[in-house]
Amino acid sequence: MYGNYDGQNRPPRFDLYVGVNFWVTVLFLNASQSFYYEIVHVSRTKNVSVCLVNTGAAWEAPPFISGLELRPLRDANYGGATEDSSLV
Repeated sequence: MYGNYDGQNRPPRFDLYVGVNFWVTVLFLNASQSFYYEIVHVSRTKNVSVCLVNTGAAWEAPPFISGLELRPLRDANYGGATEDSSLV
């Protein structure tokens, strides 16, 4: 939640990427709106990069995340999922 922490009432607008792959656009419509996104990502390495790309105007608040939670999942949880497949 942006919450107008800076007193400017100019919520951010940004894209989230996992590595180089686009994940979702985050667009706040008001200061009290909050978002929760969930993704299952199979990493090919021991590192995962999450990038916040500012797509708003220069006067808008900078991108931010309040929390990031990572959990290892057993391969058995998602039987046929690989780095190149979809769960849908």
